[in-house]
Amino acid sequence: MRTLLWRHPRWILSAKTAVAAALAWLLVQPLGGFIHQYPYYAPLGAVVGMSTTVVSSLRASWQAAAAVSLGCLLAVGVQPLGFPILVDIALVVGVGTLLAASPPLGAMGGWVPTAALFALVLGHEHPVGYVAAYGGLLALGALVSVAVNAVFPQLPITPAAVAADQLREEVAGQLVELAEGLREGDIPAARALRHQTRRVDELISAVHEGQRANWRSRRWAETADRQFRLADAVIRLSDCVQEVAELVNVGTIDDRLRDDLAAAMVAVAELLRDGEDAEARAESAVRRLRAAVATDHLAAAAVTANLQRAVDAWR
Repeated sequence: MRTLLWRHPRWILSAKTAVAAALAWLLVQPLGGFIHQYPYYAPLGAVVGMSTTVVSSLRASWQAAAAVSLGCLLAVGVQPLGFPILVDIALVVGVGTLLAASPPLGAMGGWVPTAALFALVLGHEHPVGYVAAYGGLLALGALVSVAVNAVFPQLPITPAAVAADQLREEVAGQLVELAEGLREGDIPAARALRHQTRRVDELISAVHEGQRANWRSRRWAETADRQFRLADAVIRLSDCVQEVAELVNVGTIDDRLRDDLAAAMVAVAELLRDGEDAEARAESAVRRLRAAVATDHLAAAAVTANLQRAVDAWR
C-alpha cells in the first residue's frame, strides 16, 4: 500500500487537501458577524493553497491571497465611479484579466478577475465587510494548508524514479532499434525524447523543492541524492543517444564498421538495462569500435565518441 501511495502522490495530496479543508471549516465556525455569512471561503482557501511540497504550498498561498486582494481592491475602486453595473463588470473583468498576467502572481493570477467579479456582484451592499471576509478567510484557509503540509510533507522521489527508468528504457530501446537497422540496412528515424527528458527534469526539480522546509528530508537524503545522480546520467545519456541517432541517419557509415557499431550500441543498451553487470561488456564493445574507426570516418568517429560519453555518464 505504501509503495502504491509513493507511486501516486496525488492520493496523498487529495487526503491532505480534504483534511485542510475540513480544519479550515471548523476554525471559521466560531467567528461571528459579517464573516460568518461566508464560511465556505476558508475551505476554498485550503484547496487553493494546497500543493505537493511545503514550499509550493506557501508560494500558492501568498499568490492566491495577493490575487484575491488585488481583485477585491479593483472592485471596491470602481464602485464610487457611479457607472452602471454592466460597465463596472466589464471594467473589473477587463482590468483584472490584464493584472492576472503579472509574473509574481504566477498560476494564481486568474483569481484577480474572479475575485473582482465576486466582490462587485456579491459584496456591493457591504463592500468592506465582504472584502475582509473573502480575502481574510481565503488567506486563513491557505495558511491551514501550509500547516497541514508542514506536518505531513511529501518528497515525491518515486515518480521521479519511475520517469527516469522509463526514459532509460526508451534510450536503450532506441539503441537496439538503431543497431538492428544498421545490420539490416534499414535505419529507423530518430525518436525525439525531449518530452520524456523534460518530464524527468521537472520531477527532479520537484524533489529538490520538496527537500526544503521538510523535516523528513534528512531521512531520505541518501535516496534523493542517488536519484539526482541517476536522473542526471539518464538525461545525459538521452542526449548522447539522440546525437547517435541523428549521426547514423545523416552520416555515411562504412559497411565494415556496421557490425562493430551495432554491437557497441546493443552493449550500451544492455548497460542501461542491467547496470553494473553489463558495464565491462559495454566498455569492451566501445573500445573495439574505437579501434576499428579510422580518423577519416567522421560520422562513425562521432558516434563512437557519443557511445563512450554514454558509458562514462552511466559510470
